[in-house]
Amino acid sequence: MTSRFVGVLAFALSVAAGPAFAQEDDLLAPLTPATKEKPKRTKKPPKEKKPAPKPDDELLAPLTPSGKTELIVKLAVPVKGAKLFVDDNEVGAFPVQPLTVSPGEHTIAVKRAGYGDFVKKVTVAAGKSTEVVAALEAVAGFLSVTADVPDAQVFLDGSPLGTAPLTEVLLPPGNHEVAVRKEGHRPDVQRLAVRAGKEYQINARLEPEVAVAAVTTDRPERTELLPPVTAGPELPIETVTQVDEEARRKAVKRIEDEIARLEKEQADSLNQRIAQLKANRKKRLEDLEERKRKVRQSFDEQVAAQIEPVIQEGQRLERSLTDVEVNELHARIVEKVQERFGAALRS
Repeated sequence: MTSRFVGVLAFALSVAAGPAFAQEDDLLAPLTPATKEKPKRTKKPPKEKKPAPKPDDELLAPLTPSGKTELIVKLAVPVKGAKLFVDDNEVGAFPVQPLTVSPGEHTIAVKRAGYGDFVKKVTVAAGKSTEVVAALEAVAGFLSVTADVPDAQVFLDGSPLGTAPLTEVLLPPGNHEVAVRKEGHRPDVQRLAVRAGKEYQINARLEPEVAVAAVTTDRPERTELLPPVTAGPELPIETVTQVDEEARRKAVKRIEDEIARLEKEQADSLNQRIAQLKANRKKRLEDLEERKRKVRQSFDEQVAAQIEPVIQEGQRLERSLTDVEVNELHARIVEKVQERFGAALRS
């Protein structure tokens, strides 16, 4: 305890007295390890500064895609002459190579004469390839016409189309007549049943019209110098004609007779059928009338049987009552009968 107090007191005196007092009381000062001089080091060349590490926000930022942003357009069925348009700009005829486009929405159009336009909007993702398959629907047929003579005119259903040769003429589906004409030649007329999407080729051949002209010559009409040799009697032409005409008339007569016989058989069969139907109808009507008569008779008998006792009772009472009472009773009987059988009697 004493030594601790002495140490604290010595420390306080050394602080108050200054460095001189501290040198005199070396024994009371706390011991410090002796310091050695450090050897001098040669300066090294400065090292290159490393780049500062990126903050966490930059590490979490989305990565920029490294792939190409491409648009690939194909045809479901190859169509010759089809052209591709992207955002109303013509790209070219199919087949086309993959297109490098900007990310976002683009309008794709595929067009071909004689086909309905294919139009579609697609969204292309950045750094990815987007494929579109276009399907074209045919709305007309295609006609090509050639002729074996120059300057031949082509007509469709009577209307001029132009001068042959013609290619890729659009025809609406249906039946059409194509005529190729040229003055001094026989026309070549063909009929087509056109279907959409089909190609039709006409190679017209126009034959020249030959005019028959009278030719005069100095040669004699008869060049036979010897009398004709007859092999025998020849059958006159009139006889042959008469035989053919007679055979034709007989054949026509046979056909007419056969037609008349068939018509008569059909008429007889139809008449028999009609007569049978009439007979059946008449019999059914008679049966209905008989049943109606029997029903009425049976009803009348039933009504008479029910009314007869009432009449007899009335007659009995009539004999025993006065005239006034008889009239009243008769009226009551008639009223009762009408109430009970009025509906049946009225029918």
